[in-house]
Amino acid sequence: MVPVGRKLFRAHSRKHLTGATGEFSNPNLQRARKPRDMPLATHQILNEWFVDRFGVAYREKSLFCTGDPLIAAGYVNSDSSLILIEPVGNYSVCYSPNCKDLFGIYQFYWSTSNPSALEIRTRMDGLDFVQHQNSGLSEAAATGCEVMLFAESFRYQIC
Repeated sequence: MVPVGRKLFRAHSRKHLTGATGEFSNPNLQRARKPRDMPLATHQILNEWFVDRFGVAYREKSLFCTGDPLIAAGYVNSDSSLILIEPVGNYSVCYSPNCKDLFGIYQFYWSTSNPSALEIRTRMDGLDFVQHQNSGLSEAAATGCEVMLFAESFRYQIC
């Protein structure tokens, strides 16, 4: 197994995988990614925050991954596989070393209340998200935190 911090992992639908290794286009470029567990209204506020801060709709257009293969493996189901993933061509990466998973922030701070957009944005401002263009993959993976990876296409290897 690859040590934590060297590569990025994710659970990915097998319908987009053509073999043990390969490439696939970013499926979120054709349609906006829908949140699996987070309310749509909160998801949209978060997405707008990322657009305002970094110019990229990370919550809708990126793929989510982590440098921790055990965390990624927790998302694998009967229709998906654990993969190593890397961008092909130009990319950007966004993460917070202070946020293991943004859904966890939602659960802890916002799930039992009805926070305003201002409250959500203020909390986001304090998480110290960073963005790298065409660099920063190792740094992002080393955090073991949720990483949002934006590119037109990706190379993968099934673990």
